[in-house]
Amino acid sequence: MIRSRKIVNSIYAAVFVIILIVGGILAGNMNKTAWEARKASSFRCAEFAIDSFISYTNMTTETLNSDHLLYLSRQISASMDDNISDVVIQVSSPENTDLSDHQILSSYERPDKNHLFSNIICRIDYAGIPYYITFSSDYSDVSASCLKTWRIYSIAAAILIIFAVALGIMFNLLWNETLRRKKFMENFTHEMKTPMTSILGYTEMMNSLELNEEERSKALNALSFEAKRLNSLSAQMLEIFVAQNDNPEMSDLSSQTLQEELIISLNALSEKYQIPYSIDFSDCVITGNKDFLLSMLTNLADNAFKATVNANRQNEIRISGVRKNEKYRISILDHGVGISKKHIDKITEPFYREDKARSRQQGGAGLGLALCSEIAKIHGTKLSFNSKKNKGTLVSFELKEADR
Repeated sequence: MIRSRKIVNSIYAAVFVIILIVGGILAGNMNKTAWEARKASSFRCAEFAIDSFISYTNMTTETLNSDHLLYLSRQISASMDDNISDVVIQVSSPENTDLSDHQILSSYERPDKNHLFSNIICRIDYAGIPYYITFSSDYSDVSASCLKTWRIYSIAAAILIIFAVALGIMFNLLWNETLRRKKFMENFTHEMKTPMTSILGYTEMMNSLELNEEERSKALNALSFEAKRLNSLSAQMLEIFVAQNDNPEMSDLSSQTLQEELIISLNALSEKYQIPYSIDFSDCVITGNKDFLLSMLTNLADNAFKATVNANRQNEIRISGVRKNEKYRISILDHGVGISKKHIDKITEPFYREDKARSRQQGGAGLGLALCSEIAKIHGTKLSFNSKKNKGTLVSFELKEADR
């Protein structure tokens, strides 16, 4: 799946790059065509001026003087395109230009950023005397048109890039969501299959075999354990669904009230695991959903108790709540087995467990932290984990203070 996504992303990127390149080539060709058309028009005008000069000299036997040249310049100018100006016929070579008979030379001049001119010089020899015809061709409209084309292309390219990036992000998000759901369903199926297989196996054994009292009690205990696992799995799945899709009501909640109701669950957990605990919530009014917060804190505390038991320690579980920067920070500290760094970023994923075998033995399905993460999200916060392997874990999150 990952390889397929890389291939699709590569093809997707290649297509957009090709589109940008083709667009650039088309814009360049459009500008080149406009430029070449104006250049060809300027040279046709130069050829027309030469032909007009030759025709005039063929009709007169007089020596050309300044009046003749001025008259001829005006006649040629009147017949030129609108973009041609300043037609001048003179005997001296402009700027010492070295040209041969019937040769045409052009040069460009940009007097300011909005104007561009092509200065055309033509030489024609008559009666042994070289005459030079000069005029200017205005390229400003062509230059502006080319610049506009590139601007349009740049804007279109920018829009296309933004669209491509947005589409790529959406595609990858959709792909990741598809992979996440696929993985979730695979894990869910596996988690359902394991206890169901055990239940079916023990049921068939009890129906088909004559069991003594000890064997029958062992089978019933196993059935009860797996049934409780299924019940816990379905209950946590339902809580996650509600947390993700419901819009829970938020209200002002006293930290002391939260502490008093949490102690009921903590006493049961402490007795179950034979691990002491302490809890100290400073007085504050927070905004949240009491039922969801109690569920999250109970799950986090349960993990802390299990981690301490698994480390074969009797250290006290410490739960605290303090005001900090207009926030209320709740922390759960244990001195248990800890979490490896490589697992920290994944432990809130559904069904993810660092030690799968031990978690199953304790009836866990890997949904507790996933539920806590969803509850944290709906409260506008997130879980923070600070843990060292074989040293312990500190889990904390911040809640909003109620408006006063």
